[in-house]
Amino acid sequence: MSKGRLLGKGYTAEVYEWENDKILKLYNNNFPQSWCTREFEITSNVYNQLGICPKAYELVELDGRCGAVYQRVRGTMLMKQLLFPIWMLKKKARLFAQLHRDIHQEVPFELPDVKEYVASAIGRVSELTAGEKEYLYEYIKQLPDGNVMCHMDFHPQNILMCGNKPVVIDWMTAMKGSPAADVARTVVILRFFSLPVKSRLLQKLFSTFKTTLCTEYLKEYLRITGMSQENIEQWMLPIAAARQSEWLPAQDKKALLTFVREELRKKPAQKSNI
Repeated sequence: MSKGRLLGKGYTAEVYEWENDKILKLYNNNFPQSWCTREFEITSNVYNQLGICPKAYELVELDGRCGAVYQRVRGTMLMKQLLFPIWMLKKKARLFAQLHRDIHQEVPFELPDVKEYVASAIGRVSELTAGEKEYLYEYIKQLPDGNVMCHMDFHPQNILMCGNKPVVIDWMTAMKGSPAADVARTVVILRFFSLPVKSRLLQKLFSTFKTTLCTEYLKEYLRITGMSQENIEQWMLPIAAARQSEWLPAQDKKALLTFVREELRKKPAQKSNI
């Protein structure tokens, strides 16, 4: 079977049409086979347990690259529905929070640990000093463990709406841990994401959009779970620090580093209260 038309392209893979209403996620050259297998197995487990993601069919190798065949989901990206019509933003943001809450449950399959992953990612951030990393390692140890499934890349571009049914994609980073860590990760993604445009008007409009989405999402998540704002805020520093280990535009990395350094300056006096 040869791949069909290119449907999309991301940082780690390309997505092609495949036979019988399926898609092929073909990972980039030199992408570790273990990560391809990991995403496939997690997606398969999540589909069987919760049914909120595409069905996973098989692992393949094509043109010397690893890939996986998944169910083709025909829907509209949630990000598009958040933007158009804009007056539906608050309602859709609340649905976004409810879906995230539904993911946060204990599951009967193994997942990597959030705290271990965050510490490992921080270790790969060249912009942080050895002293800053040591402080963050100790900080992470004192955070709650948790034992629920966390998506850890939960944002509107990873959700497709098929009518009124949401389908969550990209489960490569799924882990187990505190749901507050997963929420903090979503907040960090939303806050520190900029549009690559020069227009100040567009930048201001997008900033207003992000602020409203983040505010309404958080408000609803806290309301339906009973979690406190403090539970999430204590995760913001390590999550933002770990985010810098990923490929990001220079301006986003700069904003993240500024935030991390500002938060670190506040922490020494509060260390005993972490």
